[in-house]
Amino acid sequence: MLGAKGGTVFGNDIHAFYIGGAGYGMLEPVSIADSEDYTFVYGGLILGYAYQPEKLVHWKSECLLGAGNITILDDNRVKGDKNYGVLLGELYSGAEFNVTDFLQVGIGAFYRLSTEPDHEGISADDLSGPGISIDFEFGYFH
Repeated sequence: MLGAKGGTVFGNDIHAFYIGGAGYGMLEPVSIADSEDYTFVYGGLILGYAYQPEKLVHWKSECLLGAGNITILDDNRVKGDKNYGVLLGELYSGAEFNVTDFLQVGIGAFYRLSTEPDHEGISADDLSGPGISIDFEFGYFH
């Protein structure tokens, strides 16, 4: 999956809080049967916290609450008219490195939890689960 997020940071040298939004989408469709492929996109509100953000390496965590959409593709892998919505939450924790005053690189782990879509070929377990994230963040952080 590939995505983008943005927001605003407020706090001090010890505690930084941030609020923003994010959106993610699959780079390639996934097959659920011989005749059906699907794509998945989701996004939502992000609330986050970073401890000692001025340090070279610091810890952060965030929570995403949002919604997603599953689109079933037709035989030619073209977007069809079958769409199924889900609600989801995602918890993330990781380390972040201050590379420059305007670039931070982060690596961490997350867990995504989804509601059950209304499609018999896809379950909440297919959309839920752990993952690893690598982030490149640009902006003014200090």
